[in-house]
Amino acid sequence: MPMAEAFVRQMNRTLTRVVPPCGSSFKGVRNSLISELSFRLYSKICNDEISLSDLLSDSALINLTADDVCRYISRLERSEVALPKMIAGEINEAVALAKNLKNCMTYTNPGKSIITRPHFIGCGIVDNCEGDILVGTTLYELKNVERDFRLTDIRQLLTYCALNTASGRRDIDTVGLINARSGLSYKMNVNKLSFLVAGVSSDELFGDVIRYITADSPSR
Repeated sequence: MPMAEAFVRQMNRTLTRVVPPCGSSFKGVRNSLISELSFRLYSKICNDEISLSDLLSDSALINLTADDVCRYISRLERSEVALPKMIAGEINEAVALAKNLKNCMTYTNPGKSIITRPHFIGCGIVDNCEGDILVGTTLYELKNVERDFRLTDIRQLLTYCALNTASGRRDIDTVGLINARSGLSYKMNVNKLSFLVAGVSSDELFGDVIRYITADSPSR
């Protein structure tokens, strides 16, 4: 994708603010815990059809989910020592971030059904994986970070789209990036994005991706 870096720079100058920012008082792995907990709380609203008010009043459920998040992030960090439990301030920040994410998605996709963690079938050297949020035919990548969006975020979205094309499982014609912490978002038609970053149609780009990941010894 020879034009991708230039595209990302331009994209970060034209993001849409959809909700006010939600600042952070924590850093490093503690921010990872907060982001993961916020997404799990948001997922419960979408998938378990529990209202936000009912969820927020269930402190036992929130604390249980926070403990699961600590175990999950400990495994990701490959830490031999379990991460300390989340404190009240971290949980409160995760709740605020979940509210911000809900408001983001309501603003950008009013009245549409939402699927969190959509599954994508692996292909070649890429294993089965999960995206973040699928709304109709739009796939969103969630990045709750205090930085601009990066090229790796675009590559991740396009890889999911390529896997989806290979399996023929869903219709995805639009991709988007959401940062519930900054309140910023971006959305674009997949074919237009492909032309802007690679100079080819999405069908051609995804075909190249599939050929690369299924090659016997893909180049680095």
